[in-house]
Amino acid sequence: MLYSDFSLPSLADSQIIEFRSYAIKMNFIPNQQARQRLAEKLQLPFSEDMKDWEYEVSDYKRMRDFIAEYDKLNTTTKERETLLEMVLDGLESLLEQSKLSEFEFYFPSVEERIKQNFAIHEPSLTYWTNIEFKISERLKLLLKTDFE
Repeated sequence: MLYSDFSLPSLADSQIIEFRSYAIKMNFIPNQQARQRLAEKLQLPFSEDMKDWEYEVSDYKRMRDFIAEYDKLNTTTKERETLLEMVLDGLESLLEQSKLSEFEFYFPSVEERIKQNFAIHEPSLTYWTNIEFKISERLKLLLKTDFE
C-alpha cells in the first residue's frame, strides 16, 4: 500500500471541537505575555526559549512573593494561572525536600486561592492530580472535599 493510498477516518467538526475542548481542559496552557509581565514584576529571568518557564523560575524560597503578586488587584487571570503553577511547583519542591512545616504553612492559603478561583485553575489541578506528584494526594483531597 502506498502512503498516498492510506487515509485516516474523518472526524466530524463537532468531534474535533469536542476533542480540542477536552484537550484544553486537561492542562495549563502557558501565556507568553503573562510570563513576561511576571518576569518584570518579580525580577525573574525570561527568554522566549524558556519553554517551561514557570517551573524553571519557580523557587519555594519566593513563595511569599508569588502569593503576594497573585493577590494584587492588577494581577490578570493569565498571570494568576501562571503564578499558581509556580506556587504548586514550589509546594512540590518543599515536599520533595521533606520541608513539611513550610509546606503546611503555605498550603492552606493556596487552598483558599484555588477555592476562590477554581474555574481558572481547573486545568492546572487536572494536571497536578493526574500525575504522581507528592502534592497530588493533597490536591485530590481538596477537590474531593470541597468540589464534589
